[in-house]
Amino acid sequence: MKKLLFLALLLFSIGVKAQTVDDTTRLYIRVEVDPVFPGGYDMLNKFVKNNLSSDVKNNLNSGNISGMVILNFVVERDGSLTNIKVIKGLTKEADDEVIRIMSKSPKWKPGIKNNRPVRVFYTIPIRLPM
Repeated sequence: MKKLLFLALLLFSIGVKAQTVDDTTRLYIRVEVDPVFPGGYDMLNKFVKNNLSSDVKNNLNSGNISGMVILNFVVERDGSLTNIKVIKGLTKEADDEVIRIMSKSPKWKPGIKNNRPVRVFYTIPIRLPM
């Protein structure tokens, strides 16, 4: 009987330990601390503005492009961005340019859940012109 109880406790502790292992592929929508661009949203706007191609800048200045591009992406545990997609765009040119710029983004501060960095599915608007 003692052997059976010991075996049951051993199997239970192995099961509990397996459940607490960090799952690096899990994707969160809600976290305790949201991911953030280094320096915040104002610095993100500045980064986008400073990295716009001259063609898109000319179209923005002439009033040909105006509005908001809404993006979805994943902020990875290391702060890099993956799976960048436009969910509401302006023009193909503007959409492609915003994706290009966000692809070269510096690493963000990752989202935090249970005091650990986690992968976060994130949505953000980018207003053009800036």
